[in-house]
Parts: sequence; C-alpha cells; structure tokens
Amino acid sequence: MTPRILFIHRSCGKRLLKQGRVRELLPKHELQFSDYDNNAHLLTDADGRSRPYTVLLTGDNTTPDAYATFFSDYNQHDPQLQNILRDYDTVVIKSCYPVNAIKSDAELEEVRDQYTAIMQFFRARPALCLGIVTTPPLAPKKTDSQEAARARQLATWLETSDFGQNIRVFDFYNRLSNSQHMLKKEFRSTWSRIGFPDSHPNSHANQNIGPDFTDWLQGLPKPALYN
Repeated sequence: MTPRILFIHRSCGKRLLKQGRVRELLPKHELQFSDYDNNAHLLTDADGRSRPYTVLLTGDNTTPDAYATFFSDYNQHDPQLQNILRDYDTVVIKSCYPVNAIKSDAELEEVRDQYTAIMQFFRARPALCLGIVTTPPLAPKKTDSQEAARARQLATWLETSDFGQNIRVFDFYNRLSNSQHMLKKEFRSTWSRIGFPDSHPNSHANQNIGPDFTDWLQGLPKPALYN
C-alpha cells in the first residue's frame, strides 16, 4: 500500500508547494500527497484535484495551540479527526510566521508544551506518523532581537530533539534565518501588505528549499502498518 500524506498549512506552505515545485518533484508511485490550505479552505488530493474542505482548527488558524486541541485525546472521537486518521498515514503540520512573535520566555514554554501535546497524541498511535515543519522567521521590521532569539530556540529544540520513531521535523526556519534569527535579506519579499513589511519567504527561498522538502517527505518513516 502506498503511504498517504496530508500536509496542513497556510500561505507560506502554499507558496512552498507551488514555487518549490513539490508536487512535480514527488514520485506519485511512491506516495500519495494531499494538502489542506487553511487560508483557502481547500483540500487538494494526490491527483491535484481541489475541493472545498475545512479542518476545524481553533480560531481557524494553524497555531500550535489549535493543532494541540485538534489532535488530542479529548477530541479523538470528533468525526473529522477520525476521517483524517482513517484516510492518511502521515500528517504534516506547519504554523505560519506570526507564531514566531514570542513575547516572553513563559510564552516560549507554552508553545513547547503545545508541540509536546501534539507529539504525545501521535506517539500513542504508532501506526501514524507526524511531520512538523518549523515556522518561518519574521522579517526584521516585524520582530525584535528578543523575540527572534526565542524563535531560534523553538526551532532548534524541534530540530535537534529525538521525539520518537514516528515523529520527524523539517527545519524550514533555520534554512531561512540569518545570524540575527530573522528572515534572510535574499529571502524577503520585495513588496509589503497594507504598508507593513511582509514575512512570507519569496520565490527564491521556496525554489531553493522545495527540493529539500520533497526529499524530506519521501524520507518520512513508514507507519508501523508497513513495517
């Protein structure tokens, strides 16, 4: 049976898939890759067909807190969650860049706890695999040195820790960040939204990272079902 992957994301994930040519690079005979765009509320299946769909995340956002609520024992009997766990062997989650505006050390610990709760849900289900894509860094005018340092701590903790056989991390953050823990100049968009600097990684970033992300998807551990 071909492994089935669902990638849940917002706009940065959409650009990574499109500009990084991820679907074109993935060998369809080796895995079935679907993605859910939380901004557009669209599910695109392994054949590239899209249909309206909504994953009922708290606040209609892909924050670690929302994921922790959705992927929880408290929510385990929710029909939508049951459908996802039935239809996919691997769930890959990604939060968007505002999550990296971490205001305090206490807030950093809260985010770590939220990720830990998500992992506990999947560790209890070894027939499933969890993939985590670290959150992109913020552009310099959207953050400060203390927030940026906490964002680096979070990404490094996720990237360097061993969370178990069925959990893997793709370090999007450190591929994009400079020595000040902010979005690299060459990866920043040249336009802004409603007068504010934009933190979406640009097409150059996604073109560079897309092949790495594709390789990572292919290398995700096969669920216990296939072992």
